[in-house]
Amino acid sequence: MLRAARGAMAWALVMLVALAADFVLDWLFQLSRPQRMLLLAACGGIGLWSFARFVWPALRISESEIELALLVERERKIDSDLVAALQFESESAATWGSPQLETAVVDSVADFGRSLKPASDQKDARFRRLALALSATVLIVAALIARFPSFTRAFLDRFLLGPAHYPTRTVITRILVNSIELYSAEGGLKSKMGTGGSQSVPTVPYGHAVRFDVSTTGVRPDSGQVRIVGEQGGDAVHLALQPARPAPDKEPDSGGPAGTAPAAPDDHAGDATGPAHYAAELTRLTESVTYQIYLGDAWTEPATIQVLPLPVVSLTLDHTPPPYAAAHRVAQPASSSRQLSVIEGSQIELFVHCSNKSLAQVDLVIGSARFAFEQQDDSRQFWKLPKAGNPLSRVTEPIAFDVEAVDDDGLAPEQPLRGHIRIESDRPPRVAAAVVTDKVLPAAKPAISWGAADDFGIAELRLNRRITRASGEIDEATETIRQVAPDEQPRTSVRGRFVFDLAPLAVAKGDEIRVTLEAIDFRGPQPGVAVQSEPIVFQVTDESGVLAALAEADQKSAHQLDQIIQRQLGIGAERDAR
Repeated sequence: MLRAARGAMAWALVMLVALAADFVLDWLFQLSRPQRMLLLAACGGIGLWSFARFVWPALRISESEIELALLVERERKIDSDLVAALQFESESAATWGSPQLETAVVDSVADFGRSLKPASDQKDARFRRLALALSATVLIVAALIARFPSFTRAFLDRFLLGPAHYPTRTVITRILVNSIELYSAEGGLKSKMGTGGSQSVPTVPYGHAVRFDVSTTGVRPDSGQVRIVGEQGGDAVHLALQPARPAPDKEPDSGGPAGTAPAAPDDHAGDATGPAHYAAELTRLTESVTYQIYLGDAWTEPATIQVLPLPVVSLTLDHTPPPYAAAHRVAQPASSSRQLSVIEGSQIELFVHCSNKSLAQVDLVIGSARFAFEQQDDSRQFWKLPKAGNPLSRVTEPIAFDVEAVDDDGLAPEQPLRGHIRIESDRPPRVAAAVVTDKVLPAAKPAISWGAADDFGIAELRLNRRITRASGEIDEATETIRQVAPDEQPRTSVRGRFVFDLAPLAVAKGDEIRVTLEAIDFRGPQPGVAVQSEPIVFQVTDESGVLAALAEADQKSAHQLDQIIQRQLGIGAERDAR
């Protein structure tokens, strides 16, 4: 028991010295949590070593009466009668030698034992020294604990790897990030609560500003700093904490920073101690960071701000031309371009895909009207605009539109999704007509050659005639010479000859017949566009008039032929040279 007590006191003394050394190192150097973990491991190692050195041997050794008698004989330098007397007291001693000798030895040792004093005071002196040292150490530690209870609480918390700090002259009482309270002197470090009550780090949308508002009491420094280190490493950024008015006690509506006005020049003047407020701002946050705040001799443990990524959204446009144009259009794949030219009457389909997050809502915005997209998958990353119920189901005029996408965090893409639909004009048809001669007899049947073409087909050809008689009377009429059947696919180019029978018109010499060919293009259920050719004017005459026209035509032909021959022979060039 004496050995165990001495070992326990030695072990307790070593552990108190180790804890004191731990406190001094931690207080002087404000060790980080990994460093404190190393010190805790060192204290544990010292505790195991001192237990094995001082306590375990005392617990492991246990002497018998014979061993204790040998120890006494050694210390008193006496003969072996003590051991012999103990052996003669045993039950088996009756079978040994002379009983008279056994009785004499036992009586002799009994008489000798009356004068035997306890062991020397050497071991008792060692026990007293250890007890005195341990008592003095305990008294000193108890006095320091009673005098500095706040240091004691902080040391115990930090020894167990807690976040407590030793008392400082400047005391940080409150920390707000974007007007969200993350620390208070009463509640300690806080976190925004996640789903199910689990703690999560504060979050800031990508690209938004981050504002730090810090309240203090005690000694008021002129300024401080916020040390920021990116998640990917690199050099630290130091933001200056300058005096400011306190931030409002509310969270911002948009998730961005709530501004606080700078403090008036005399807000911190005069008093060296008292409440104070400081602010610093990082204009743009693009990655998750770890920050620490330093004000006077006060500082905070590293804490994290998580960056919420913005949704990465792509917009795809597809269009279906009207049925009448579909047969003459090569199918085009859906395009990611936000500018599109389509035929009037086309249907536009919009597809939205978010590659990194789920979307809560997607809307098409045209002017002040909004049209909701529909979710296409369980992950809510693919969305489609319904085919009906919006202006893009049939485009009849140019349209500028926006697509607004919002994710589950209430964030939208950094750049808005804007597009424009232009109308590609359906050109009017082209038509032409010609005749050999414009001088005709009253009963003639001149042949009119005609041709018409259009991008998507000719639906109808009409012949418009206007007769101006010699008496001044005017007679107008229209005749259809070609029309597409309902089940027929219109042709984009048509040609033909039309025999214009004048006999039923009862015309006479001197009458004038003006003929135009009118082509109407095909536009499905919509009315087509009509275009007229250059007019052909027939002059009704008699046989002499026809012969004169033929002679005139022959003269023109001969003249043209003569000019052709002269050009080929170079006669005209020689005449010009002369």
